[in-house]
Amino acid sequence: MKRLAIAVLLGWLLSGPQALAGPSRTNTIDGIWFGTLKSGPSAFRFALHLQTKSGKLTGALDSLDHKALGTPLTAVDCKDGKLTFKLESWGVSYDAKLDALGTALDGEYQQNGRTYPLKFHKVDKLPDLARSQQPKRPYPYQEIHVTYRNQKADISLAGTLTVPRGDGPFPAVVLLSGTGPLDRDSTHAYHKPFLVLADHLTRQGIAVLRVDGRGVGETIGGNVWQSTIPDFAEDARLGVSFLKGRKEINPAKIGLIGHSQGALVAPLAASQTKDVAFVVLLGVPALGGEELLHHVLQKYWRDIGVDPAANPEFREILERIHKVLRAEKDQTKARAALQALFKDELAKRPGFAKLSEKEQNEWFAKIEPDVRFHSSPWYRYVLGYDPRPVLAKVQCPVLALTGELDLQVPPRDHLPQIRKALQAGGNKDFTVQELSHLNHMFQTARDALPRDDAFIEETFAPSALQLVSEWILKRK
Repeated sequence: MKRLAIAVLLGWLLSGPQALAGPSRTNTIDGIWFGTLKSGPSAFRFALHLQTKSGKLTGALDSLDHKALGTPLTAVDCKDGKLTFKLESWGVSYDAKLDALGTALDGEYQQNGRTYPLKFHKVDKLPDLARSQQPKRPYPYQEIHVTYRNQKADISLAGTLTVPRGDGPFPAVVLLSGTGPLDRDSTHAYHKPFLVLADHLTRQGIAVLRVDGRGVGETIGGNVWQSTIPDFAEDARLGVSFLKGRKEINPAKIGLIGHSQGALVAPLAASQTKDVAFVVLLGVPALGGEELLHHVLQKYWRDIGVDPAANPEFREILERIHKVLRAEKDQTKARAALQALFKDELAKRPGFAKLSEKEQNEWFAKIEPDVRFHSSPWYRYVLGYDPRPVLAKVQCPVLALTGELDLQVPPRDHLPQIRKALQAGGNKDFTVQELSHLNHMFQTARDALPRDDAFIEETFAPSALQLVSEWILKRK
């Protein structure tokens, strides 16, 4: 996991409020500790696991909302009522005092130069963080574990196929997730939007295939950051081909539903094969990569309490990063140039010159995750990608939906571009619609202020679910 700012920049670190379980009344430091770190309007939940083995204290940290579980602490110590630990792979250190009852740790969480207050409470077990909209087994339909291969990329894709009960054959969809290493349910902050979407569609008579991302869950091989939109489109086409070979599925009625980045992948896949009968685009970007990335980053900077308007250096640094990536096509040289750029920015920070050589080198090591991310094939491809020419090539029916309160893909900026591209391509059956009071995750929201999706209990607005299923069924 990268430092908080970069992780939030990727769009997929979300959190929410919690209720603590009852504290364990014991004076030992061993056990489970639960705490919430607040950064601006965001909140990140952590579980600290401590255990003494052969007289030595050991531990691991869970970032619950990021689904980063069981990361071993690289150093941990408790003396004279003070606990300290480090987690070097995250750039984290923590210093806290243990209260007199041995039930609370009050300390400071430091990550790559930023300090946040973080208080842990001892608990007997972690709170139940499952969302109320999540369906429970047994389901009134078939749930089938499936695998199929991408031979070209040497990847074994694994997922779940849900099929309505009955004779069939049924219309079907392949779900395409957003950015990052997401599982088949598109899990974030204990929301499982693709599980909720698949459950609704299958109950309405539509089979659904949802798949773990490259290098995630049971999918073997691949890495999302080392992959590009065409790579994901290839995976999508293979999903369609897999469904065509199953007797439960109507081969003439297989579509794609993509959310966010998946809504970039779906049109590309649909433009490359006649096997895609329809496309549903949720929160679909329609601007060029650089402009899109800037909008997304601005939203997430605000989420972590940074006002981009008051910090023009953020935009300036981002522009310098993009200039390097546009100018240098060689991956190795681009990475070296970004290392030099990031080191130059570090050197400008107040007090950096006064640090020892060892301390400076430690800081240089901390910028490597940022360098790897910005120089990754994924980032470089998105930077130069314009979805509009691809949308113009899509001839199958298209439903494009964006929430009124979507700050990542604002409807006023993107929906007119989607409509224009589809019209220019001569598509005869498309619907482009803004949905009131919904955010980028298609949750009902109060306002357009930047808020974490995890603060909302709803996983997927029922009205949006119904709109999608009705549109698909009309094309049976």
